This record gives sequence, structure tokens and C-alpha cells, in this order.
Amino acid sequence: MKILAVMGSPRVRGNTDTLLDSAIEGARQAGAEVDKVLLNDLPGEVCTGFFSCARAAYCVKHPHVNKLIDKLKQSDGIILATSVWWFSVSTSMKAFMDHWICLCDPETWSSRVPGKKVGLIAVCAMPKERGVSDEVLDHMQRICEWLSLKVVDRLPVEGVNMKGEVVNYPDLMERASLLGQRVARACAGEPAMINAHHTDSA
Repeated sequence: MKILAVMGSPRVRGNTDTLLDSAIEGARQAGAEVDKVLLNDLPGEVCTGFFSCARAAYCVKHPHVNKLIDKLKQSDGIILATSVWWFSVSTSMKAFMDHWICLCDPETWSSRVPGKKVGLIAVCAMPKERGVSDEVLDHMQRICEWLSLKVVDRLPVEGVNMKGEVVNYPDLMERASLLGQRVARACAGEPAMINAHHTDSA
């Protein structure tokens, strides 16, 4: 089974990246083959809503985008990790998900990639009582569900800002590992202990 792990923060070895690596390790322990992609390393092509992409099922304006879209199509599961910017996902994660119009059949509005299992991670510096990460995860989950992707786990993290400080919270590191394991096991067809509204935070 293959899982695509997408890092949507530009801060390599920061909190989002660190938690994603823990999720990847958990997925690998559960038997998955994981391909990690750093969105910030890719050309930041912004989707212009060119609807021919939906009809063609690939991006007709930015060919390099299709390499990542193909990785998503070929995966059994996806782990999306983003830092929280202004009450939403990061710029690079937004650009990536905007290109998902390629995954939707415009004739029927049905998904071309139904059934893939998904884990979501959102990391925010704001205090945990604000609940911002959960709101961002809600947004991401709605997009996934529109495409008939199954969110099996999500991890909202709040109140962490200094680079890599999340390692000081072993409970969050363990939760990220567990998220990866859950995605992998769901991909393998094992009964999923769905935890789509978990609210752990720092």
C-alpha cells in the first residue's frame, strides 16, 4: 500500500514537518510505503480556475503539477500536514488543493479518486482555546469528503510556534504516529477506529 505524505509548511524541520515525520514513521511501522513531498520545493503555480483541467482530468496549464496529482491518484492513502496561516491552510497547501479540480468529473461532479484514506494535521501558533486548527481541519475535511475521500484521523495542534518545539510534547508526537498508523491500516482494509474529531493540542 502506498501513502502520499504532503508537507505544506515552508519551515523544514519545524513543527508541521516534525509531526508529519512522526506520522510517516507510524505509517511505515504499519507496513505502508510512504512518499513524502515538500510543497515548498515545487514551483508555486497558482490555479487560475481553468475549467479544461476538470474536463481533461489533469492540469493543462502547469504540467509539473500533474506529477504530484499522479502521485495522489496512485496512492491508497494521503496525509496532509499544514501550518495555519490566517485561519486557513498555508499558501502552498491551498495552491495544491485548488488543483484538485482535476480529480472531479465536471459532468457528474463525482470523484475520480473515491475511497482513498486520509489523515489531516494542522499546526497553529495561536492559543489552543481559540480552536483555529480544528476550523482549518474542518475546511480540509469538507474538500476531502466532496471527493469521496475518507478522513480516518485528524490532529489539530495549537499553541506551538518556536521551530521544532513540538518534540517537547511527546503526547502530540505519539498522536501523530498513531494518525499515520490509522491511515495505513485503513488502506490495508483493517477496521478503522475513526478519530476524525480528535482535539488534542499542545
